[in-house]
Amino acid sequence: MRSETINTPDSPAAEKPVVVGKRQGIRNIPARRIRGLKARNRIRANAKNAFLLFWIWPFGSFLMAVRNIRSRAYHPIILMFAFIYGYSVYMYSGDVVRYAEAFEQITHANWRDYFYLLQQSYTGKGYGIGSFGVVATQPDLYALTMQFLVSRVTENCRWFFGIVSLVYAWFFLGFINELIPEIKWRKGFVLQNIFFIYLLFCVPFFYPVIGVRFWTALSVFMLFSIKHIKKPSIKYLLLSSISIVIHYTFILPVFILVLYNLIKVNRSLITLMIFVALLFSVMTTSSQKIAYVGSTSSYFEGSRIENRIDAYTNQDIKEQIAGKRAKTNWYVRWNRQISHFFLTAVFIIEFILNIKWKQTLFLKKLYPFYVLFFTISLSLHGVIDRYSYIFAMIFFMRFTILIGLNPKSRFLRMVSLLLIPILILHLAIVFRSGFYTVDPLLLISPAAVLLFIQSKTSLSELIVGH
Repeated sequence: MRSETINTPDSPAAEKPVVVGKRQGIRNIPARRIRGLKARNRIRANAKNAFLLFWIWPFGSFLMAVRNIRSRAYHPIILMFAFIYGYSVYMYSGDVVRYAEAFEQITHANWRDYFYLLQQSYTGKGYGIGSFGVVATQPDLYALTMQFLVSRVTENCRWFFGIVSLVYAWFFLGFINELIPEIKWRKGFVLQNIFFIYLLFCVPFFYPVIGVRFWTALSVFMLFSIKHIKKPSIKYLLLSSISIVIHYTFILPVFILVLYNLIKVNRSLITLMIFVALLFSVMTTSSQKIAYVGSTSSYFEGSRIENRIDAYTNQDIKEQIAGKRAKTNWYVRWNRQISHFFLTAVFIIEFILNIKWKQTLFLKKLYPFYVLFFTISLSLHGVIDRYSYIFAMIFFMRFTILIGLNPKSRFLRMVSLLLIPILILHLAIVFRSGFYTVDPLLLISPAAVLLFIQSKTSLSELIVGH
């Protein structure tokens, strides 16, 4: 099959026009355009109804908005629900509790304290930093700044969680808006819809609230990276680097984006990159990978980044986490591993078979970026697994576009049928873990109630007792 490039959608010029008047000066309007206008008016009317429903039943309104996410008329509802979810989050343990404790401490800080903490953000020096909690001990500016600014207005930490959830959703919707025009939508094509839905939820709704920094940085990076790939600009390159001040580990992804601009990926280079990544992944143990990544901390000697790299690569901490995972059910332990290895296998098989797809100009521009993140994801798997989320998002973004352009491809259909059960299992496990953060009232209560009343039990405790 030869490769074909598609730059524009099918022209509506071939449509038979509908005559709306016979007098001179009255235009003939194509039937396709009339149907489009009617559909848009209907969507806007339904979006207004969904907006009114939000105040009575936010969760139901949110489901309607997700179903119609391709229309920007529904995006304000998603943003409002993001705020309500963050505001009402059930604080059970982990980072969400630490951020709440830090917020309580930072309410007592003044502007002088704030500027001092900013000054010391990357040096790791200074007496009394630890007293301001987790936000003052991270080598980033975002969480600290957000907590301090919100604390100038209110002492209620729930406003902080609501706002950071809203910020994440705003950037993520920006990413989705950049993607939607690139997809050739086929009515009734179930596989395309399944993979688009998975792309929406591969980073679950609760991650940006319990892990404020990394997931917000991810949405910022993905938005401006896609903008840069579509239209290379130093502006988008600089905007993508904002992700570094949100979470310092995005130093590497931003470097990859810069590298994307400098190299021209051809088949020989891809072969070499795959070989090196596979060799490194197979020939090194997890401990050796951890030691290798840990050695990079010497580049940040005496800084707080060095301390954080040491924490990420601490063998004792890794063993403790592995011990906890060993006590969980096998499908919980292996679901991320299975999906990672499956996506890796699909990448390699596609490359070996040298499959030629019908594809857009955007997909051709995206491919080097896809290759670069494949090698990073494969090389660092087992050390910093979070980078695999970037590769997964690029994979499913590309896959959703490809399957719409090549609906009769046997390879894509076979991959889809094998992949769907893996994705369903992954989402089921992830969403089940999210029940610990959901206030049961979120599913049934009006918006105003959620602003004033929170449950003393999580959805998980309500359903299964723990």
